[in-house]
Amino acid sequence: MPKGKGADAVTLRPFWRLVIAGNDDDAGLQVCPALSPMRLLELIDSLALLNGTDKWEGSASDFERALRSKDSSGMLDRIFVTGQAAGRMLTELARVSPSRVERTNWGGTSHYRVFAATRR
Repeated sequence: MPKGKGADAVTLRPFWRLVIAGNDDDAGLQVCPALSPMRLLELIDSLALLNGTDKWEGSASDFERALRSKDSSGMLDRIFVTGQAAGRMLTELARVSPSRVERTNWGGTSHYRVFAATRR
């Protein structure tokens, strides 16, 4: 019986399928993937963090408090599940979208500036 060495290749047609699943309870939503940095920018804009100004600035804790004050649905409870979540997300945003988020170090503490989407 041939082992495949020196045999002709066989081309197969892929059998594609897509599965979409929905979670309608809090426990199911907790297993959803982490929020992407670009989705966080959309959330910043939709919750009007900047509120008509050209920038917001402060610590990660300040950022979380400011966003939570604008969130009437409790959606952020599922996003900021640890004390370090806001800082990690802002640091990642500063890396992938430096025109929107800047990170500086003030006396050993990270300080962030979030700019409006229209900034050049």
